[in-house]
Amino acid sequence: MIVKGVLRFLRSLKYYFIPAGALLVGIVFGLSLVLPGVANILSDTVGGLSALLSESAVSNEQLLQALSARVAQLDWNDPLHALSCLLSEEWLTETMEECVRPFVEDYDAYAARLGELAQEAADGLWLLVVGFLSWTAVGLAAGFVVLGRLVNENATGCGTLRHLLSVIVKGVLGTAMLFACTALASLVFAGGAVLLLAELFALTAASLLSAFFVYGKGKLRLKEVLNLKNCLCLLAGDACIFAVCAALVSLVWAATSPLAALVLALPLLEIGFFAADANAEGYVRECAQKRERNG
Repeated sequence: MIVKGVLRFLRSLKYYFIPAGALLVGIVFGLSLVLPGVANILSDTVGGLSALLSESAVSNEQLLQALSARVAQLDWNDPLHALSCLLSEEWLTETMEECVRPFVEDYDAYAARLGELAQEAADGLWLLVVGFLSWTAVGLAAGFVVLGRLVNENATGCGTLRHLLSVIVKGVLGTAMLFACTALASLVFAGGAVLLLAELFALTAASLLSAFFVYGKGKLRLKEVLNLKNCLCLLAGDACIFAVCAALVSLVWAATSPLAALVLALPLLEIGFFAADANAEGYVRECAQKRERNG
């Protein structure tokens, strides 16, 4: 079961560009929202500063250059930190202060309005971030749905109706067993590690049990499918799959950047999830077919 699970994951890598492409489409749609939005926010901010400083000799070009220089000073080798600065009202206020102070004598007279402009800019940027993440999530979800169907069909050869039945049964059983094992572990043991193991064991058992009802009922005995050995083998196979995922992502992280590794990791983790999920179904289906052939 362990070796077959890893081989199933490696074969499923041929579908990598399906979730990656869907994610890329979501990112493109998100950027189509973000880029014009950032331009509008920048234009509104410069316009607000210009109106505030209408009595001074400063021009829009000077304000834009000062803002651009401040943004360029951020460490863009660490894009997540740079973006967190741009979304910070405190950083935006400091930036506006640095841009305005050289052109006015009494800065305190402008401080309140500058704070309002910084807050408006921060709110607008946060809305753009939410929009970008929403489009990215849509792309990720679309790839998730299509990939799940392809990996499951490749592993079990089942039709759409049986796949939907498997998803429903697995969801009901998984939720029930997850709550039961979590409650039991929290009563008997203390510590997050034991609780995590209990939850993983519950989900593994639910996968085997749902696969039995969908593929093995009437062909196999329940104890042949749902037993400690199969649960442990399934857990070990899943651990090997995600270890391979982690190794591939680590190589990209070391060769490029954390952001590139994250973009690579999302489709890869989707494949790993579905390959691990299909292990139980593939195992039970093979056992049922073997029993039918042997009479």
